[in-house]
Amino acid sequence: MSLFSFCKWMAEWTAEKMLIPVFEFQEGLFPPFSNPAGSIADWLGTDGGITTLAWLYAVNIAFAVGMTNLIIVIHLERKIAARIQDRRGPMLSLRSFRELGEDLAGNAPSWKFKDNYSGIGILQNLADGIKAITKELIVPAKADKFLFTMGPIIFISSSV
Repeated sequence: MSLFSFCKWMAEWTAEKMLIPVFEFQEGLFPPFSNPAGSIADWLGTDGGITTLAWLYAVNIAFAVGMTNLIIVIHLERKIAARIQDRRGPMLSLRSFRELGEDLAGNAPSWKFKDNYSGIGILQNLADGIKAITKELIVPAKADKFLFTMGPIIFISSSV
């Protein structure tokens, strides 16, 4: 079974069991001149509506798989780079506060694994995403704003 055939089955089930009854119920609630759903229930019953819904599911599933793969690959890259550079990697990043306290108390920080901390370092990707979203764009006063913002876009799109 391919991804699209699974998504088409899922779209048929969703349209038949969930969406069409909701839109038909909504059509009965509102007067004809103010029906916000219009003829969506009729369209979802056609092959075009099912195919559109199946493509929507397939694209979202592929996007979710791709983003999950991206998170795992970034996490592995950080762990490998930390191993090569002989430093603490993302697996020990949450323990740094305890180690800082041990260091300030005059004790040698313990870098050994004491428990299973698997998966904790993936939170570093979440922190980097929040940092990137909340970053402020600073444009120099004498710079052309359009060219200043388009420069990185042009550079990355030409290299991809």
